[in-house]
Amino acid sequence: MGPLENITLCVPRRSAVQDSHAAFLVPDNMADFEVLENHVLIRIDVFGFSTNNLTYQVLGEHPHFRYFDLYPAPSQENVSSTTHGVISVWGFATIVMSTHPKLLAGERLYGYFAPTRFLTLPVSDVNRHAVYVPRPHLPEDYLFSSLHLSGATAVVISSASSKTAFLLAYRIRKRSLRSVKVFGLTSEKNREFVRKLGLYDEVLVYDTFAFSLLFPARKTDTVIYVDVAGNAALNQRVFAQFASPYAGSLSLCLSLGMTTLSPSDRVGSEWGLREASTAKPSQPMSPFWPIMESFFMPEWLAVRRKQLPQKVIVDQQNAAWTDLMANCQGWVRMKRMSGANAVLSAYVEMSSGQTDAQTGFVCSMWDGVTHAKL
Repeated sequence: MGPLENITLCVPRRSAVQDSHAAFLVPDNMADFEVLENHVLIRIDVFGFSTNNLTYQVLGEHPHFRYFDLYPAPSQENVSSTTHGVISVWGFATIVMSTHPKLLAGERLYGYFAPTRFLTLPVSDVNRHAVYVPRPHLPEDYLFSSLHLSGATAVVISSASSKTAFLLAYRIRKRSLRSVKVFGLTSEKNREFVRKLGLYDEVLVYDTFAFSLLFPARKTDTVIYVDVAGNAALNQRVFAQFASPYAGSLSLCLSLGMTTLSPSDRVGSEWGLREASTAKPSQPMSPFWPIMESFFMPEWLAVRRKQLPQKVIVDQQNAAWTDLMANCQGWVRMKRMSGANAVLSAYVEMSSGQTDAQTGFVCSMWDGVTHAKL
């Protein structure tokens, strides 16, 4: 195979430079590349991009998450894996070349990739449902499966307009937990959008939720709080609603995102595990002041792989995806970006806070790509 003209979206590491907003495109002429034994060369066809990906950037150098270790930046003039990082994305790819006996050129993959045109990946295991790539630095913490959460009467979710938040609300609804009320916290600007989704029982605004009689802090309420915003000041205000012995109780406080942070915020690298402890809710800092727990998908998936056969996990994912596609029409307005410069523009628009809640980016580093409808 002849040389491949690759191009990758890279961002500066906080440890190396100050301006983490300065994303740029790094060309890489892969003239001397070699597909080693048990490796695949894949073409990244299309991927999604949202504020969730910016969270991967914010936590790129955090010692617990290390997102920048998944795909090192290409080595070019003034660019290296020690000075720059690559933001991971979920998307679709096609195998171009394979030296693994169980994988063939032309096979289609869905996975956790990089915003680039080509990737060469090592393969540790293959079955009919999945391809595994070794990631030895990812921890396999026991996280949530031992927690008994069935007594909750309400779930409060911050950053309710974000896709992570409203899809969580959707999944709670699909589990037929009608006895559990779901409350969304959002900005005044996004309140109407969140309300129209029809996924929350009540939609409350950040500025006034503490004074609302609708907020579930009565003595009889047992509440799970899911922090998608990553806003410490907001969390303190939520906790304060339960600080009285005459108020309800928080059975779990879960950190699930950082939608309010920008790539230039230092909190991603300085944030300690103490601030998102995995201690159980029965071990609070005070009788009324909870400890946040952190949810990290690779850790939870590692737990589930020990509990369930791979086929069961894949079947559950497929069923959930099919159901979601049948119900999500109109929730998000897709904005399709084809070509490396368009992807860079999408990053700039999102990292500068110019994207409205209803917009979702579907991106490709290839020019002239025709995106299939979801």
